[in-house]
Amino acid sequence: MVSSSPTRDRPTKLVCDGNRSPHHDRGFYVEPTLFVDVDPDARIAQEEIFGPVVTVLPFDDDDDAVAIAIANAHWLAPDSPFGGYKQSGLGRENGIPGFESFLEIKTIGYPPA
Repeated sequence: MVSSSPTRDRPTKLVCDGNRSPHHDRGFYVEPTLFVDVDPDARIAQEEIFGPVVTVLPFDDDDDAVAIAIANAHWLAPDSPFGGYKQSGLGRENGIPGFESFLEIKTIGYPPA
C-alpha cells in the first residue's frame, strides 16, 4: 500500500513497482509502474509523471467519472486528442501538428528542359 485515501474507502495500491530496467546498464530506464485505486485528489493523479506510469482511478458511475476528469489538471479537451507536453498538449489538434496530420507529401518530377 502506498497511502490511504481520505475520500475513498480503498487505499492506493502499487501493482507494478517500476524497478530499474535490467536491460540497460546506463541511463534512467525504468520498467512500467502501475497504481490502482488512486484517489482523484492524490498527487500522482493530479500531476503529469514523466515515465511509464499509469494511475487507475475508481469511479461510481458515468457522472462520477466525468466529474473526476473535469477536476483533473490533465483533462482531455475535445479538440486536442493527441496529447503531448505540458498540460497534455492542449490545442494540438487546432494547431500546426493537427493540421499536418491531414497533409500528404508528394514529390513531383519534371523532365529536364
